[in-house]
Amino acid sequence: PYTTLFRSVVKTFLQGSGIEYVQTSVPGLALARILEMMGSFHSCEVFQNEAIRQTLEDMAKGDPRTVHSVKISLIQTLKSYKIYEKPASQAEKGERAAQLLNRAIEARLFKVGLVFQCSRCHRRNWYATTDFTDKYNCKSCFAAEDTPHIHEHEWYLSSDGLFRSGNKLDGNVTVLLALNFFEHILDRDLQYAPSFDYKIGDKPNEMDFGIISTGMFREVETIFGESKSGASLNADERTKLRTFGEKTGSYICFCTLSEDFSEEDKDYFRELYEADVRIILLTKRL
Repeated sequence: PYTTLFRSVVKTFLQGSGIEYVQTSVPGLALARILEMMGSFHSCEVFQNEAIRQTLEDMAKGDPRTVHSVKISLIQTLKSYKIYEKPASQAEKGERAAQLLNRAIEARLFKVGLVFQCSRCHRRNWYATTDFTDKYNCKSCFAAEDTPHIHEHEWYLSSDGLFRSGNKLDGNVTVLLALNFFEHILDRDLQYAPSFDYKIGDKPNEMDFGIISTGMFREVETIFGESKSGASLNADERTKLRTFGEKTGSYICFCTLSEDFSEEDKDYFRELYEADVRIILLTKRL
């Protein structure tokens, strides 16, 4: 849960460390809204599947995909899928793909609909099931059309709202997976702050997320995170994160959707460790 009260707790904590909390950032506002739409951190596990992430990216411009083509994409990501340590059959992979797709729809990542061709302008458009009854209005020329017999049409999926984003949901996919990870290891005792702007002196910075919990060591712990979709940290990011960790004494979590961190980043993590900055590293596997 994210509340105004918890934001005040983070603000007060940072002030005690000589850091000025400014405001929730634009990506942070998007993250809070996404979690509100999805309902829980558990629902975010659907982002663990590469095909789900790729399909969302492919649909960033609103182009729909057939349900069949999305299922095929999901099955292709399940090449190493096992059941009780035995390679799954093609039928079992198909069943697992259907489960993943259902979870994505239940989490409101995708909407189900049909593609109709207008008899007036002859243009084809996708319509969600809520966009039509016995009639629908053409999205191109706005003509009122009779809904065709839907049993003759193939079902399509489309992303909607915040999930129709060409910027990986404002960079929040990695953050959502990290928060889901921490909710598990912290025994669901997790209060979070989405991405926020802060200042150390006059220099503005941004932190991707913050966590306060008593679930790790049975005492209050603070974790602040930097998420990367794959690129290495730049010099400014390394400086700001080291300063933040030294001032607050918090864990600094680095999370990435890549298989591993770059060698430059690993050298930087060693420097942090030697300087007694507490760090947590989350790669794609975790």
